[in-house]
Amino acid sequence: MLAAGFVLTATLAGCLGWVTQASSSDGSALTAISCPTSSSCFAVGRDESSNALVRQSIDGGNTWKTDALSGAGFTLTGVSCADARHCVAVGQSSQAVVTTDGGSQWTTYDNVAGSDLLSVACPEANSCWATAETGSGAVGPLLHSADGGATWTAQQWAPPESLDGQLSHAVLQAISCPSTETCIALGTAVYLSTIYGTLPDVTIGYEPHEISVLATTNDGGTTWQVEVPSAAFTPALSCPTTTSCVAGGSGTSYTITSSDQGADWSVTAGSNGAPGNNPFTIDGISCVTTMRCVAVNSLTPAQVDAKYPTQVESTSDGGQTWALQATDQPNASLHAVACATATNCWAVGELLPQAGISGALIVHTLTGGVSSPLVTAVSPSQGPASGGDLISITGSGFENGVTGVTFGPGQRTTQFTVESDTELTVTTPAFVQPTPTGPAPGGSTATVDVQVSTTLGTSPLVQGDQFTFTNVPPVPVPDGIGADTSAAPTASVTITPGATGDLLVAMIATFNGATVRVSGGGLTWSTALDQADTVTGDGGRISVWTARNTADAVVPVTVTSAISNNGSWAQTLQVEAFRHAVGIGATAFASGTPGGQAPNVLITPWETGSWIALAGFDPDSTTTVASLPPPWPVSLGLDGSYSDTVEQSQMWFQHVTVGPSGGGTVVAGDTLSPEGHWDLAAVEIIAY
Repeated sequence: MLAAGFVLTATLAGCLGWVTQASSSDGSALTAISCPTSSSCFAVGRDESSNALVRQSIDGGNTWKTDALSGAGFTLTGVSCADARHCVAVGQSSQAVVTTDGGSQWTTYDNVAGSDLLSVACPEANSCWATAETGSGAVGPLLHSADGGATWTAQQWAPPESLDGQLSHAVLQAISCPSTETCIALGTAVYLSTIYGTLPDVTIGYEPHEISVLATTNDGGTTWQVEVPSAAFTPALSCPTTTSCVAGGSGTSYTITSSDQGADWSVTAGSNGAPGNNPFTIDGISCVTTMRCVAVNSLTPAQVDAKYPTQVESTSDGGQTWALQATDQPNASLHAVACATATNCWAVGELLPQAGISGALIVHTLTGGVSSPLVTAVSPSQGPASGGDLISITGSGFENGVTGVTFGPGQRTTQFTVESDTELTVTTPAFVQPTPTGPAPGGSTATVDVQVSTTLGTSPLVQGDQFTFTNVPPVPVPDGIGADTSAAPTASVTITPGATGDLLVAMIATFNGATVRVSGGGLTWSTALDQADTVTGDGGRISVWTARNTADAVVPVTVTSAISNNGSWAQTLQVEAFRHAVGIGATAFASGTPGGQAPNVLITPWETGSWIALAGFDPDSTTTVASLPPPWPVSLGLDGSYSDTVEQSQMWFQHVTVGPSGGGTVVAGDTLSPEGHWDLAAVEIIAY
C-alpha cells in the first residue's frame, strides 16, 4: 500500500530528461536505490520517525508501495539486489534487512559487526559484501555474507602505514562488486601527527590528516590489497566490469582501472564537473558500461538554483567529461541513482525544506537523462547591437538536432556550428526588439537570455545564459509631428519621418458616435486603442493607430483619418513619428462627467525608458487645460492643444518618460474645464 502523503506523478516522455515519479511531504527521505531490472526497483531510507523505510516498484515506477519492516529506530543507508527477488539493505545500529521473495516479506538481522553499516554490494543472491564503521575510533570492518545477508563475517583489510603519524581511525564508505571474486571499496583513513613543544620530546597535541584509501580483492575477499591514491573520494562508486570503475569526488570524478584482472589498480582524475555547475560533488553514481554513467549531487538549500536545478550529471566517456541533465524539482537533494539500462534510471533523495515541509523524492528518466538542451555559459557575454560577433555557447544536449538559437524574444539566428554535445559557436544577430507582449529590455545596453532549440525542445532560462548587447539605441524620441482639425469627414497630416523604421503614431479625438479609420503612406496601420465614453449626445472618442515607416528613403508621408457616422462633428488628428521605438506597450483610457474628478488616467508601463503619450478630449469647451501641479505624481506640460470653434471642443497632447528606476503606475492629471466633460487616453511607446 502507498504511504500517507506519498504522491505518484506520471512520467513524462523525453522532454525534460528527469521527472518526478513519486514524492511525499511527511519528512521522510530516501538514501539508496537498487534496480535489478527495468521494472523492479527498491529504494531505502528513513520515514518521518527515523525508522527504516523501503519503497518498492514492480512496474517500472508507475506505482510505488511501502514494504512492511520489523524493528524501529534505525535508518537504512544502502541496498543491493542481485535480482528482482533477492535484496539486502543495511543501515545504522548493526542492522541488515533481507528479502528473498521480491519484497513481500523482509527479515531483520541485528548485531552485525560494526555499529553502523554504510554500503552493500551483492553480485549474486547468496554473496554480499558490506562496509561498516565501528564508532569506537578503530578500523571499520569489511563484512561478507555467504547466505544472502543472514550472517556476516569480517574480512581483514589493513589501512596503510603512514609516515605522518599514528592511525586514528579508518572506514570504507562505499563498495561495488562486479563479480563474486572482484570487489572494490573506497574510503578514508585519519592519522594523527604529533605536535611538539619548544622543549625536546614534549608533546603538546596531535594534528589529524585524512587520506583516501582504495581496497580491492580479486579472490573473493580472501585477501585485500590497500592503496593510497592521489584522490579525494566521496562515498560514490560504481564498477560495471571487473577491471573498470568510476568513483565520485568533490568537483571531479575518478576512473579506477586494472590492466591485470584486478591485481593492481590505477586512479585517474576526470573533469571538474560540467560547465556552469561548479562545484558538483558526486554523492551517488551508476554506470551501465565503462563509458556511460549518471551521477547525482546532494544539495543544501543555499546551493539550489531555483531557476534551473542541476542535481544530475552524465558522462559518455568514462568520466572524462560530464554534461548537466535537467530535473523538474527546483528544491531537491539527490543522494543515490540506479540505472537498469543506459536509458532507464531512477534517482532518490528528498525535497529540501520549504515552509517547514520536506519529504522523500523519486525521479526517473526513460531517455538516459537526455532532454531539451541546457545553456550554462556564453563567452564572450557581450557584443555590439549591430551583431556579427562569433561567440561560444556551452551547455548540453546540442547533438540532438539544433534548429536555432534565439537572443531574447524573437531574435533568432541559424548561423551556428555544433562543435560537440556541449558547445556551439554562434554568430550574434543584430539587436532588434520584437513587438512586445510584456516587459522588454531598453537603454544603452540590453541583456537577453540566449536559448538553444533542438528537436527535443528549447533550453530553459538559467543564470548563465545571458548576453548583453552594447550600444543599443536610446529611448524613443519624437522624429516629426503634425496636426489637423477638421469638420469634414477626413483630416489629413503630412509629416516627414526622420528615418526609415520610425514608428508613426496617429491620435484622433472626435465624438463618441463616430467610427474611425486611418490610412496613408502605403503603410499598414493597426489600432492600438479605440475607446469612447458613454455620454449621450456629445460624448467623446479617442482612437490611436500605429504604422511602421518602411520606405527605403526618408520621404513625406500623408496620413488621413476618415470618420463615419459623425454627422457634422469635428475631429482632430495628430501624427507623430518616433525613432528607436519598438511599438505600443500598455494602454489606458478614462473619462469624466460634470461635477466629477479632473481629467486623470492611470497606466502601468511594461518597461523602463518608455515614452508615455497622452491624448485628451473635451467635447464642450475650448478652455485650454493645464497639467495639475504636485502633489499629483506626474506633472506634465502640454505638447499641443487644438480647438474646434465650430463644435466648441478641444484636443490636447502630453507626454512623460518612464525613468530608469522602472515603472509602477503613472498617474497623470489635468485641470477641469468649466463644463467638466473629458476623455483622457495614455499609450506606452516602448524603446528598442
